[in-house]
Amino acid sequence: MNDRLPADAAPGPLLPAAFDPDLRARLATLDEASDAQDQRPANTRRSYASDWKTWEAFCAQLQVPVTAATRGTLRAFVDYLWNREKRAYSTIDRKLAGVVVTLRRPPYRVIVDPDATAAARELLKDYRKKAEEAEEPERGRGRAPAMRLDDLRLIVSKCDTDIFGLRDRAMLLIGFAIAARRAELVGLRLRHITEDPDGKGLLVSVRVSKTEPCSVPVLYGSSAATCPVRAWNAWRTAAGITDPDRHAFRRIHHTGAVQPQGHGGTPPWQGPKDHRRHHRARQRLEGPRRLHAERRPVGRGGQRLDRNWPVSKRAFHSQRLPKACSLPSSPGVAAVITC
Repeated sequence: MNDRLPADAAPGPLLPAAFDPDLRARLATLDEASDAQDQRPANTRRSYASDWKTWEAFCAQLQVPVTAATRGTLRAFVDYLWNREKRAYSTIDRKLAGVVVTLRRPPYRVIVDPDATAAARELLKDYRKKAEEAEEPERGRGRAPAMRLDDLRLIVSKCDTDIFGLRDRAMLLIGFAIAARRAELVGLRLRHITEDPDGKGLLVSVRVSKTEPCSVPVLYGSSAATCPVRAWNAWRTAAGITDPDRHAFRRIHHTGAVQPQGHGGTPPWQGPKDHRRHHRARQRLEGPRRLHAERRPVGRGGQRLDRNWPVSKRAFHSQRLPKACSLPSSPGVAAVITC
C-alpha cells in the first residue's frame, strides 16, 4: 500500500522568511561591511551630500520626515526646485538621484518606489518642454564651449621653458591627444607610455579609467610647439624619470625638484613659485575663462568615437581645465587633432 503513495517532494530553497536569527545576524554584518566600502568618487559623494541638504531643507518646510519620499513629495520637490529655486534641469535630475541613493544607504535603508521617481522626472520633463515652448532662456551655466586647437596653442604658448612648463606642456598635449579625463592623466605610470614599435610616436595605455581600459596611439605632430611626443620626451628627460612603476607626471617642489609622488588629482601646480607663474599667465588671458578641455571624443554629429581611432581622425570635446589654464574659446568647429 505504501509503495503506491507519492514520494515526498524535494525540499525547496530556503526563503528569507525562514531565515533563523543567527543567519539574519550574519547577513546584517555582511551588509554593514559592504556599506562601509563606499566606492563612489569623491565628487559624487560631495554632490549627493549637497543634494541631501536641499532635500532636508525642503522636507522641513513641508513638515514631513526626510524618509517620506513618495510620489507626491518627490513631485513637490521638483516643483520646489524648478519654480521657487529656479534650478537647471540637469541639477534637479541629479538631486532626485542623490535623494534616492542616500535614502537607500544607511542609516535610512529606504527603497524609493521607482514609479514615484519616474513620475517626478516626468514632471521635470514637462517643465522643461513648457520652458522651451515659451522660449525661456536656458537655465544654469549650460555647456562650456569645447576647447579648440587654437585654444590649445594659446595655452601651450603660456607654458614656461623651465621644469614646470615642460611638465605642464606634456600633460596638456598628451591629455589632448588621448582625450584624457583628469583622473586618467594623473593615473598614468611610466610603463603606460611606451614608444611605438614602428617609430610613429607613442602608445599610451590608459589603465585608470572611468570606462574600459584601452591603448591609444599618439603620433608625432607636424608642429614642434604642439607635438605631444616631443613634449613628453622633453619632460621625461628633464625630470629624469626612470622607475616604470612611478607616476608619469609628478609633483614639483617650488625649488624645481621633481617629487616621486604623482598629482593624485590635485592641480598641476605645486608651491608658491608655480602658483605665481600660473597666476601671471592667467592675467595675460582675456575674455571668458571657462571652457571644456581634453576629455570625451565626439564626432561631428555628437556621437562618440572609438578612442582607438588614429589621432588625426578624432575630434574632441572635453572636460574643464583648471582655472589658471582656462581661456577664451576661438570660433569654428571642434578641432580635429592634426597639430
